[in-house]
Formats: sequence, C-alpha cells, structure tokens
Amino acid sequence: MVTKKIEITENQCESVVYCLEEFIISQTLDAVGNLLTTDECQMLDDEIDRLRNLVVGESMALGEPEAGLTAKRVG
Repeated sequence: MVTKKIEITENQCESVVYCLEEFIISQTLDAVGNLLTTDECQMLDDEIDRLRNLVVGESMALGEPEAGLTAKRVG
C-alpha cells in the first residue's frame, strides 16, 4: 500500500509534510475520536475527496480563502 503525502503551506510560512489520511483524520475527529462539527472547522466531504484525488505535484486551496492554506501532493 502506498502512503500518500501532502505538503501544507499557510501563506508565507514554512510548509509541513503530512501523511494524507492522518491529516484528514486530524481535521475530522477530536482527540477522543468524536466527529468534529462544521462549527469546529471539520473538513467537508467534497474537500476530502479533492485531497484524496490530487496527483503528485498538484495543489489546491484548503478551507476559507482568507486562511491562505494550500495543500500539495508530494508523494
């Protein structure tokens, strides 16, 4: 099984590489495994699908535009 990696960049800050599935889990579940609500900034299903479908080298914006977050598939 291939582990997909994404690089998250916030505006002009240094980027951080994450395992894609671990990043998705951290954005959808709280510390004890309960689903986050949309009020708690849970990622939406369409955004998760877009992340999972990125090809290596492809990028996409994450969250609200003013957040300045970009995800790039790196592996």
